[in-house]
Amino acid sequence: MNRVTFNTGAVLLILLALPLAVGAITNTTGEDEDRDWTPAYGPDPTGTRLYSQWVNNGEDFSAHYEATLGTSYGNCSYIAPPTNLALSGQCSGTSGVGSVAHDLQGEIVSNVEIGIPSIQMPTSHNSIPAGDYLGTSGSGPFSWTFTPNVNQFENGTLPESFKWTFIQPSASYSCGSSHFVDLSYDLEARWLNYDASSPTPVSEIFTVSIDQVESTNLLEVEAYVGGHWATACYVGMEVQVDLTGYEQMALNNRASEYGWDTIYLQLTLDDLELTNSSNQNIGQTKLPWAGDAGTGEFLIAMEFSTQNEAQVNLFIRGGTFLLSLAVMAVGIASTPYWDPLANWFRGKL
Repeated sequence: MNRVTFNTGAVLLILLALPLAVGAITNTTGEDEDRDWTPAYGPDPTGTRLYSQWVNNGEDFSAHYEATLGTSYGNCSYIAPPTNLALSGQCSGTSGVGSVAHDLQGEIVSNVEIGIPSIQMPTSHNSIPAGDYLGTSGSGPFSWTFTPNVNQFENGTLPESFKWTFIQPSASYSCGSSHFVDLSYDLEARWLNYDASSPTPVSEIFTVSIDQVESTNLLEVEAYVGGHWATACYVGMEVQVDLTGYEQMALNNRASEYGWDTIYLQLTLDDLELTNSSNQNIGQTKLPWAGDAGTGEFLIAMEFSTQNEAQVNLFIRGGTFLLSLAVMAVGIASTPYWDPLANWFRGKL
């Protein structure tokens, strides 16, 4: 190989392989089977600890409820995104506090076993009388804010992944029921700093957005049905956000500037649409959080996994250092200095 050919190959290697290598180092995430999930909800003996609140319950159908039920209910049919996390002025029936469910160990909640401590939240239109729910909240957005009480990360660790399990425990169905469909949604997770001493506006410190996440509204769990425990199918959904090593470090650095005890996490699912050949539309689709006073409440379980901060730092910084050495070696190899340098190293070995 002559030097011109080698130099051309070296340039192509740097131009093509370098971006791929940088992407591999900064965008690496762990595998699901390697994650050790930790419940985000701790024991709450008094049942008063605030974990989650509604932020937005879908499209605004206030005009329909005002026309059919009167303004007393219509005013509470739509939860508008608040300008601050005090959520003052929100309808208490629809944006109520999510308290920890009775089984703090996550064993049995409403006869459903999901194995994770859960909180009970009012359904999207809990203030609407039973039977008067329009039957849809549209395709979104659906948003919930999770308070700093869920930030239970140990010192020396970085939050790697977050997972939410939504389930409507009021009724189970045949696992082949037409109620269950494949769907997709756009996801946004926003970490927000909030000064709890006053109702100051939220400042956003970090955001992760994922488009067209494929999912289903079917959730198989162990349930006490017909006098015995068995696998049953409920309307539910699992939502997961995975952070790359770079994102883990960036989020932790920003959150540490304010203190994790002031950081709220806002989850938004929007643009829900069906992805199978069902005759339904998204307005007819059962969602675990949707319903009126007759449906009552739904459950949210939240978990997180972490990685060792020192290991993530070592992987990213060590990887970029080795990559720099490789680029430098390729660069030197394309010059007349390579042979003297190589001979010098051989003489030292």
